[in-house]
Amino acid sequence: MKKQTPRMARGLTLVLCVLAGFSLLLILCLLIISPARSTLPQAGLNFGQVEPLPQGWQLLGEDGQWSEPRVLPSRLQTRQGEAVLRIALPHAVPAGTVLSLHNQYQSVEVLDPAGRRLFEYGFTGAPPFGRLLANRLCMVELPALEAGQSVTVRLVSPYGGRVALSSMALGSNGALLMAQLSAGRGTLLVTAALVLLSLCMFTVFFTDRLRGRGRRNGGLLCHAGLLCLLSAVWLFTDSSLSQLFFHDPVVICLLSFFSFMLLPVFFLGCIHTLCGSHTRLVRLLQAALLANLVGQGLFQAAGVLDLPQMLPATHALLAVSVLTGLYVLVARLRQVRSPFLLWLTAIYGLVAVAGLAALVDFYLRPYTDNSRLFRVGLYLGLGLLALLGLRQLLSLVRTSRQAHIWHRLALIDPLTGLGSRAALEEALDAPFRGPGLVFVMDLNNLKLVNDTLGHAAGDELLRAAAGCVRQTFEPLGKCFRMGGDEFVALLHGCQIDPRRLDEQLAGVLQAYNAQQVLAVSLARGWAEYPSLPQGDADLRQALRLADQAMYADKQRYRRHTAALARRAQEPPQ
Repeated sequence: MKKQTPRMARGLTLVLCVLAGFSLLLILCLLIISPARSTLPQAGLNFGQVEPLPQGWQLLGEDGQWSEPRVLPSRLQTRQGEAVLRIALPHAVPAGTVLSLHNQYQSVEVLDPAGRRLFEYGFTGAPPFGRLLANRLCMVELPALEAGQSVTVRLVSPYGGRVALSSMALGSNGALLMAQLSAGRGTLLVTAALVLLSLCMFTVFFTDRLRGRGRRNGGLLCHAGLLCLLSAVWLFTDSSLSQLFFHDPVVICLLSFFSFMLLPVFFLGCIHTLCGSHTRLVRLLQAALLANLVGQGLFQAAGVLDLPQMLPATHALLAVSVLTGLYVLVARLRQVRSPFLLWLTAIYGLVAVAGLAALVDFYLRPYTDNSRLFRVGLYLGLGLLALLGLRQLLSLVRTSRQAHIWHRLALIDPLTGLGSRAALEEALDAPFRGPGLVFVMDLNNLKLVNDTLGHAAGDELLRAAAGCVRQTFEPLGKCFRMGGDEFVALLHGCQIDPRRLDEQLAGVLQAYNAQQVLAVSLARGWAEYPSLPQGDADLRQALRLADQAMYADKQRYRRHTAALARRAQEPPQ
């Protein structure tokens, strides 16, 4: 079979990439064009439409009169923290129609036109801690109502002052559920991606710990994994989708607050681990963040203050943490001109600006979806971070491949093609099964050839000797050039008589020398190692014994050649 060249491999890879790109483009085109050209009836489930009710809401004044219609979302300033609103239905609704309203930490009561209670939350029963009511989506099933009949909503804030009503909609249970899922699909995807990413980081972290590695990057992996996990928890619990999976809204609310408070602790940990500077400042700020969490938790448990009332303290610490992280990154960037750190600082700056803008919007327009700005910045930051991570991963793979290639080259002797001294050391340290043989060979007369015929002839002699060694021993084990003119053969599991192998090598050398002018001569020595090895000590001991036997053979060869030289110089008799 013809060996594949690197150029051919690159060509095949390019063809595969082009075909994969064309296939993806074709699939996308078919998926986009198909709905536009199809005249077949839709096969999906049809739960009906969701009808928003942003207009026509009237507020009951202190004089008992209804105000002019208002537009939602609306923030109402009241004396007692209580507001009553009503809306005249624009059309008749059948029984079972659901009215949905997004409530934020308030007691809610919904009444029919006759003043009968259809739904209540927070008026009966007591919260588990303090006066904390959940940030939840309320679903109210309506009776059959005619057009023009009114539905009344009563809102009471446990903290007095402002009352807010953000959004209202009519529809079936299925339609409202599908609307919530459709609006939150981005949150679900990002939450799932963050959980998966955190699991990958924890897997790498614990795997490296078990193997005794990863001490340098362990802290970064741990902090980043916890940051991703807490971000997923906060994004999920801050959305109305969490009500589909958990029935206790107060637990969801507590999870949302505490995960939000812990976020800056771990992103400061990531930044500190990455930059390795400003340790005292970062540690003090982390301690303040944890003290804030403990203090607010105790106040909430004791009923002194509720978490929504203590949000300004959390927001202030969050803003300080964001600016501190940006300061540490910029200071490190001024010391180390790293493109990776530059991109990371830019991504962090984008998310920081989005988070600070969300904080400002929270106080300018409370009781609206203020976290939307931060979510958009977080999504963009995660996307850019994923691209940056992919780029770093490709660079790491490329570097790893290059290191692997250099490592392989270091294990091969470039002159003879046999294993190098480094490969021999790896083989000596690797586990092996006995019994076996070690052959050590030394090329005779190499210095004489180099001095008289030149180093090119000496290199050719080395290659010829390596070929003879390979032909004799490679079917039985591994062959190495240990350095200079010395060769080694490790024959694990070989039970052939070493004298027989020595005779085979002599036959190979004789066959080669019969066809060449420059003869190859090898001094040889061998040793056996036992079938129950005591680690690599047995193998190295066998190598030393074989080396000693080879030097003894080389001394005999030198004495023999010296005797021949003396006889050649004697005058004929």
